[in-house]
Amino acid sequence: MSVPRVDEPLRVLIVEDRPDDALLVTEHLRRAGLTVAWERVDTEAGFAAKLRTEPDLIIADYHLPQFSAPRALDMLKEADLDIPFIVVSGTVGENAAVAVMRSGARDYVFKENLSRLRPVVEREVRAAVERKAARAAQGEYLRRLGSIFDSALDGVVTMGADGVITDWNPMAETIFGWPRSEAVGRLVGETIIPLRYRGAHKFGLRHFLATGEGPVLNKRLELAALHRDGHEFPIELSISVTSSGGSHLFSAFVRDITERHRAEEDLRASEERYRQIVETAFEGVWVIDSNNMTTFVNQRMADMLGYAREEMLGKPVLDFMEPDARAAFSANRDSRQQARQPEHEFRFKRKDGTELWVLLESSPDLDAAGEYRGSLAMVTDVTERRRAQEALRRMAAMVATSTDGILAVDVNGLVVNWNLGAERMYGYSAEEIIGQPIATIVPDAQSEELTALLGRVRRGEPIEQIETIRKRKDGSLVEVSISFAPLTDVTGNFVASAAIHRDISHARRAAEALRASEERYRRIVETA
Repeated sequence: MSVPRVDEPLRVLIVEDRPDDALLVTEHLRRAGLTVAWERVDTEAGFAAKLRTEPDLIIADYHLPQFSAPRALDMLKEADLDIPFIVVSGTVGENAAVAVMRSGARDYVFKENLSRLRPVVEREVRAAVERKAARAAQGEYLRRLGSIFDSALDGVVTMGADGVITDWNPMAETIFGWPRSEAVGRLVGETIIPLRYRGAHKFGLRHFLATGEGPVLNKRLELAALHRDGHEFPIELSISVTSSGGSHLFSAFVRDITERHRAEEDLRASEERYRQIVETAFEGVWVIDSNNMTTFVNQRMADMLGYAREEMLGKPVLDFMEPDARAAFSANRDSRQQARQPEHEFRFKRKDGTELWVLLESSPDLDAAGEYRGSLAMVTDVTERRRAQEALRRMAAMVATSTDGILAVDVNGLVVNWNLGAERMYGYSAEEIIGQPIATIVPDAQSEELTALLGRVRRGEPIEQIETIRKRKDGSLVEVSISFAPLTDVTGNFVASAAIHRDISHARRAAEALRASEERYRRIVETA
């Protein structure tokens, strides 16, 4: 799924006390090609009212006289709405920026660098739409299950003021292992509450009956519960109470969150693995200061250049470049110090003097005043790729100029490649034949032969060189020798068949002429 179409404006709620700044943000989005319908609020009450309209996107300044981005995030979480929240603000401390991201902000864009806003908005709105679609699909799946099993998704347990269970739904049976016929009439404390919590349960019940105060009521709690077989497991619990005629009925909505806890543990383990991967990343990481002196390189970067990390620290980045690369680096100084540089190829010099070609992407490091402090670059070694590309270019030139016909046919028997040699041999140009069935150049008498050959190639069977007949564009036949080879993708699946066609008509005629000549001489000798 994607962001709303041009005829469906992006509904944006802007939390900003300065109308001019809000207008600047929306104008930037419009100039970037986005259609925007926006509203501005600058108070908590205004934000709460507009939040109920569920906008597509929230853009918030960090500090407002009567409000703040962190408080807006808290309200968004309390409302349990999945709306992308982007902080667009001036300079704030690093700790504040980190804190607001951890609180749920999707990104942080400085007002001085609004060029980042469009890609951030598109990415986050698209992600929100996809999450919403995923949730909708999951909800539909759960509703079908609920319909099939005729049961609630949560366990529902009701209890009287005496602590005795009065009702117990089918999901509660599943969660706790007790059938309703046995659970109803038992004390809650002795049925589903672990021993260490029973004293607190009894005290809380007495306290509520005496004072009407229930600190755990109408709150979502995570607790340990007791299964019938004696094992404990985590649950999410919400308790409400209704009173009538001096009696009280407590309703508990229970959800087994064992799987969620496992998922959280898996997530934590995944994050740890990710951290280790980043620390040992395949990409090189290179940091320089405002004087172009190296302040940090990771081990991968040092290995690319053949140095120990200690040998690179404190050295000018120019020391690792040839003169022409130094000139290019210096010429790009101003743009490099002002904005992120998109991924581009660059050449460094290894310790042994050989060249290192890389894909390099850099971002400037600016202080609170916007002054340049240095750059961070992510570096990927593409030396071997460039060599392979050069080899492919040479191979392509050889194929293009070969006197043999070199062609390729996909799994459907359609021509996908056709060199000049094939054009000369069969009379069809590449534009005419590519996309057409290979049977176009096969005489009817050889159609079964073609079917069998393609089948063998698809199965990966080796095929020795064959000699056969093919048909030119003008209808004439040509004797050819054909060598086949299967082409596979990176997973080994067959994608096409390559073939080299060589015209052997002249060779055949020469051989026939030679045999005829030999036969005439043999007869002359025998009758001499």
